[in-house]
Amino acid sequence: VGFVRDTQWFDGDNGSENSQSRDAFEVQNRISTLLERTFDIDWGDAKRLKHKIFPTLSYLYRGYNDATKFRPWFEPIDARGKRHAAAFSLENFLDARKENEKGEVTYAQWATFSLSQAYDIQEAGRDSEPWREKQPFEPLTGILTYHPFPRIDVDTEIWWDHYQDEITYADLSLEYNMERGAGKTDRYAIQHFYIKGRDSTIGASAHVNLLEGFAVGAALYRNLNVDHTVGSRQYVEYRSQCWGVRVSGESLDGISSVMVHFTLLGLGEFGK
Repeated sequence: VGFVRDTQWFDGDNGSENSQSRDAFEVQNRISTLLERTFDIDWGDAKRLKHKIFPTLSYLYRGYNDATKFRPWFEPIDARGKRHAAAFSLENFLDARKENEKGEVTYAQWATFSLSQAYDIQEAGRDSEPWREKQPFEPLTGILTYHPFPRIDVDTEIWWDHYQDEITYADLSLEYNMERGAGKTDRYAIQHFYIKGRDSTIGASAHVNLLEGFAVGAALYRNLNVDHTVGSRQYVEYRSQCWGVRVSGESLDGISSVMVHFTLLGLGEFGK
């Protein structure tokens, strides 16, 4: 249960009134349980595998009736708005128990997979705009993270729209990490970002360590809808034991910029 009050004071912007308050309250409930099973396997160092299933049923009601009041500036209370929905999610976790030749035991999470389906109760009971079809079922959301090997990371998120019978959002990425010694890692990644009717962009990036603390990196993003490069980034980096500096150039939608970024390792960072 939660309650938020947003109070604003004005200086002649709203007629005779010089202040106003907007209230929002929220009620949430959640029911969940955990099911798990362990399997004996023999795959390299992996000797046992645990599969955990975490089903959850949740309910949310958020009351906000002050959205029509004067808005001199954007406030988070307006962004969240009114909400009345229920959701069911099913989360899966796959964890491995590894044992090397010396008998040393380590644990690793190989994969997670979740499905989430929300139902908009407010939309189902809507009386306004009777000519518009009610669509209370929100997109079915699937999220997968997959780490089958120490150097490979796969992350995906996909939305399936029930009313359009197709995928309307997707974010897919694959990253390969290569250890170079002395705590340094080279990284290579590709990504595809898709929003139906708006965006379909593919990107690639790389970070390569050189000698004597130097490293270089680059990234390129291309919009497949218009077959045009929409962004790029290149940088040169130097790191010592206690400080580092990166000089980078970036181009985004035809706007170019240069940045110098300083890092105090273990303390913080700043740049301009």
